[in-house]
Amino acid sequence: MMRSLFDPTPPPEVESKPGIVLRDYQVAAVNSTFDEWGNGHRSTLVCLPTGCGKSVVFSGVMKRWFAERQ
Repeated sequence: MMRSLFDPTPPPEVESKPGIVLRDYQVAAVNSTFDEWGNGHRSTLVCLPTGCGKSVVFSGVMKRWFAERQ
C-alpha cells in the first residue's frame, strides 16, 4: 500500500547498501586527479559522458583524500 505524503508515521527502515565499487574508468579518473595534483596542477577537471558517474568519482576522490590524511 502506498503511503500518503502527509502520513506522520516514519517510513520503514531501509537496509544500507555496502560500499560502492567504482568501475575501472572511474578508478582511472580518481587516479588521474591525484596524478595531476601531484604534478602541481590544483585546478583539475574530470570530464566524463552523461551517466558515467561523475558524482561517484568525486566521492571516490574525497574518500581517498580523507584516507590519505589520517
